[in-house]
Amino acid sequence: MAVIAPHDGYLTLLRKRSFLYLWLAQLISMTCFFASNYAVLVLIEEVTGSTILVGLAIICFSLPALILGAPAGVFVDRVNKRRVLLASNFLRAIATFIFVISLVVDRHQLVPIY
Repeated sequence: MAVIAPHDGYLTLLRKRSFLYLWLAQLISMTCFFASNYAVLVLIEEVTGSTILVGLAIICFSLPALILGAPAGVFVDRVNKRRVLLASNFLRAIATFIFVISLVVDRHQLVPIY
């Protein structure tokens, strides 16, 4: 007869401080990422009124993950994951900052979005 281990679930993981910090940081990062993507889609629709351009933006959001997902996974498996996570979040923050500055300069310029 097989021994069944007690099922504590994810709460056991959340009791580990390092995992909790990683999880919270990723939650905040992804929430901001998806909120900014949504804001970009709303901005495109508001400025152009074109659902085709909104669809093009969605494709532009999706293509990097589709094209670079597998090679990036191999790369991340071979290097320090903490550094990759910090670098990717830092680069995303810089790109978002540059994008916001470009919108402040000229709100109707959509070139930086694509």
